[in-house]
Amino acid sequence: MLWSFDMIREKFEIWRLITPFVFLGKFSFFTFMTLLNIVTYSKQYELGTPYNTGAGGGTADYAFMLLFGMISILVSYPMICLITPIMPLFSSTLLFYVIYVWSKRNHDAPVRIL
Repeated sequence: MLWSFDMIREKFEIWRLITPFVFLGKFSFFTFMTLLNIVTYSKQYELGTPYNTGAGGGTADYAFMLLFGMISILVSYPMICLITPIMPLFSSTLLFYVIYVWSKRNHDAPVRIL
């Protein structure tokens, strides 16, 4: 479940590229609220006018935005660990990435993070 570049390189555990973004921990109220925020802001971003990356501004553009965010988070993780040690689970980081991109498009709309 955790991000480990060494495990990917040595044991070819390629699922470690995806699982840090989908694992939120044991089910609790925090888990439910995080999932609710991801779904809400993803839907609002996708129904609005997403940034057009060449596919016309729809689901494909949203998927590209998520893929770009995941790659950026994985690349920046080693640099952040030099400053402060953090757990290599990125679901909350991906949530804040989606909210950030959504808020850049809807800068006047209020944001609620539950």
